Amino acid sequence: MSDPRVSIIIASYNGLEHLQLCLPSVSRSQYPGFEIVVCDDRSTDGTLAYLQDYARREPRLKIVRNERNLGASATRNQAVRHADGAILVLLDNDTEVEPDWLRELVAVMESAPGVGAAQAALVVFESRDQIQLTGAELLPQACWGIPLEQGLNPAERSLRPREIIALSTATAVRRDVFDQVGGFDEKLAVYSEDLEFSWRVWIAGWRILSAPRAVIYHRSAKDRSGMGGTLRHIYFNMGKNTLRSLTKNHGGWRLWRYLPVAVLTLAGRAVFRLFLGDTGCFRATARAFGWYFATLPDTLRERRFVQRGLRRRPDREIAAAVFSKKSWLGMIAYYVRCNYLPH
Repeated sequence: MSDPRVSIIIASYNGLEHLQLCLPSVSRSQYPGFEIVVCDDRSTDGTLAYLQDYARREPRLKIVRNERNLGASATRNQAVRHADGAILVLLDNDTEVEPDWLRELVAVMESAPGVGAAQAALVVFESRDQIQLTGAELLPQACWGIPLEQGLNPAERSLRPREIIALSTATAVRRDVFDQVGGFDEKLAVYSEDLEFSWRVWIAGWRILSAPRAVIYHRSAKDRSGMGGTLRHIYFNMGKNTLRSLTKNHGGWRLWRYLPVAVLTLAGRAVFRLFLGDTGCFRATARAFGWYFATLPDTLRERRFVQRGLRRRPDREIAAAVFSKKSWLGMIAYYVRCNYLPH
């Protein structure tokens, strides 16, 4: 059987410094048939000129450029429209890949008929002696990810694939699965949009596995210069994405169990931060609630698609496979301690 053709999808915004390392490492991938599709989200740092120059030496590179800045979700969807691979590999631009990463990733994808996606192991770029994560569990109260095997030395990681929620940093997905679930939700834009996408892959009846032998080095958040958002931007997007994701994807009684918890948590945090003098958090959270109610008709249409048209696996099976069993308060403390949650 021949190896399936792969399209490596890279969304980039002001990531020139990172692309200069990422693209050459991708070009050295030891896999017979792949293309690289980079979609530039109207960068202002010289990214386009670099890509055009690199394309003269790398015939497998396709360049797509948005007419305006659209955000990560829409940029990935745009790149996919120009891809021709049977397997799509979503890769962040602030990464460096091992030569055999693609073959190992595809091997897990091809290991069983029901595997719709797989994620590589992410190792801290700066030190290379610590795992960022090999996948995640999903926190059902917020659609946030709980990293798996975080902090371990790479030599200590399990080499056996396990069921996970995947991050778009380094995830392969079958093209027909991507199309089936509707791609990325462009209204989510950034922050947890990849977790919500993975959740829909599970809802559609597919499994997502870790690919621990596929190793990718990924920069830590503090080293992603020019690419991060302000705290107010993070508060807003995490708030609205939490509310929309839960409303779309939780079925039946689980929606009424978890959505009120999310509402109280977001509102409680905003009031607490206001008491401490942080008006930015309060305003961003209020804006997130306003956005949620203004777009609620669209969210409910998406919910009908997910629950009536897409769902092939019941909530209880997804919960058993990839939902976190840890306490909500414990996870709030964990996110604050690790700086994953604005505080």
